Amino acid sequence: MAAEPGAETRAATMTPPPGDRPFRRRVLINTVAVAASNGWTIVTMLVSLPLVLAGLGTEAFGTWVLLQTFSAVSGWFSLLDLGLGTAGTREVAARRAVEDLDGADRAAGTTIGLHAALGVAGGLVVAAIGPWAFPTVFRTPEDLRDALTVAIVAFGAQVAVELTSRGYQAVLDGQQRVDLARVVELVRRTLVAAATSIAALATGDLATVAIASAVASAIAAATGPLLLARADPGRRRRVALSPESPRAKPGSGLGSSRQAARTP
Repeated sequence: MAAEPGAETRAATMTPPPGDRPFRRRVLINTVAVAASNGWTIVTMLVSLPLVLAGLGTEAFGTWVLLQTFSAVSGWFSLLDLGLGTAGTREVAARRAVEDLDGADRAAGTTIGLHAALGVAGGLVVAAIGPWAFPTVFRTPEDLRDALTVAIVAFGAQVAVELTSRGYQAVLDGQQRVDLARVVELVRRTLVAAATSIAALATGDLATVAIASAVASAIAAATGPLLLARADPGRRRRVALSPESPRAKPGSGLGSSRQAARTP
């Protein structure tokens, strides 16, 4: 039976080019990852907040909530990012779009390094100024001031860890791996929620809860470099083939083939 005239042309027009399919799949995966992350955030808060409140009591819980307003994730100290996350994401994406993978690596390193430096600076400010400023600002009862001092120092360490973790997330976003970036955040929220709930119910101590939160954040931040390595498994090979690498000396097979690959 003869095909209808123009049927093949219409079919070819309706079928997306092969190159579009990975992009559409990536967009779908990233969208689902963001939705899942937002949903899980709501669940962890609904479960953990009543437990922490029950363990700490109203006064200590209120002080803990006030301290959380300085978080580098959702509080005032998130402003320490200074737009570096967005700029880093854009630069990494732009470099990878033109297959400048070495440039993308440099942009990623700069993004993570600056986030870490700003996080350490912010954490030191919290640890230095917080112990004498926050108790007055928060109107903390006398029986909670010693615990609050310890909590502030622990929270300063957490600020540094959180901002460094945001640097890794920005790089993963630039690599179009929003799903992996959200995994970093999911792990952090889950560990922090579990750690603070257990610490509050077991001890009822504000300082212990803050230390548990900082430790959980540090453990979660370790997923950043692991997921970054998974998102870009070829990075080690590019480092090995870089001009500074002894394995890629001028005239060697590795260096020559790398240069040839760059030549249009």
